[in-house]
Amino acid sequence: MTKRTSDRGRHAWIASRSLPAVLVSVAMVAISTVVVGASPGWATSPLDDSETISHFPAKLKVLRATVRDGTLDVVLSITGRALGAITIDYQAAGRFRRAFVAVGSAQDGEKRLGISQALEGRQRAVKTGIINAAFAGDDSTLADSTRLRAANVHSGLTLERLTFTDGRLSVAGSIDRRVSGIVRLRASYLDVDGSIGLWSGRAAVAMGTWKLDEKLPAAATFDPNAYLTVQFTGQKDAPGGPFRGEQIGKSLGNLNGVSFTPPVDTVDQAPPDPGDSCGGDNEDDCG
Repeated sequence: MTKRTSDRGRHAWIASRSLPAVLVSVAMVAISTVVVGASPGWATSPLDDSETISHFPAKLKVLRATVRDGTLDVVLSITGRALGAITIDYQAAGRFRRAFVAVGSAQDGEKRLGISQALEGRQRAVKTGIINAAFAGDDSTLADSTRLRAANVHSGLTLERLTFTDGRLSVAGSIDRRVSGIVRLRASYLDVDGSIGLWSGRAAVAMGTWKLDEKLPAAATFDPNAYLTVQFTGQKDAPGGPFRGEQIGKSLGNLNGVSFTPPVDTVDQAPPDPGDSCGGDNEDDCG
């Protein structure tokens, strides 16, 4: 029993770090149940001094994550330069299920990927759960991960104003008036010592709006690859919910001193379904 458990852990580590070609080609949507109580880790391991840092953000985002009629549907995006696969863990009804999504060959722009997987057992009766998506990184792309709620009701997260002047980030947007909590912001950038710097901020949701005005580290101002992610993790118990988590990403390197008003993107908006309810998912890390 000990040897089998060790082998399984070793194979899982290899799948997430090395992502061999046979796994990618066979398992575009390979999904399996993980033992109850096993909690995957998503913290990025620090680089050794001997490793060369490749500073190109993965730009990993979950664009849509829904659970309808016992089927999990996830749409993601990642930088076009990424190679390998994205690992997706879905947690609901006290169980984990894992899928690997191959990202394909390098291309310009961002890649849009997705899975659609029929759930089994108790998870079929649950209309919401937690998505953990992780990219292990490659020779040119940084590792990245994200965590948010899968649900059918659109949270309505929008980015309506973004100004980045002299290192000061001023950003505002809207969200469904029925949700509460916070909008999380994260910026990655190349620090002065050559390491990867991370800045995080929190904007309180108030009456369907959110905003933040804060100075970013000086290094973020000069990095042409600085990247901002805006995320609402989702909310399980809000009236009319549960509401799914949503993300927006924006490069900061070409915005210094420029005001930007993004267009409203409705491509990934799923129709609201007020009849949906949460039944049995007691885990939550939502705003």
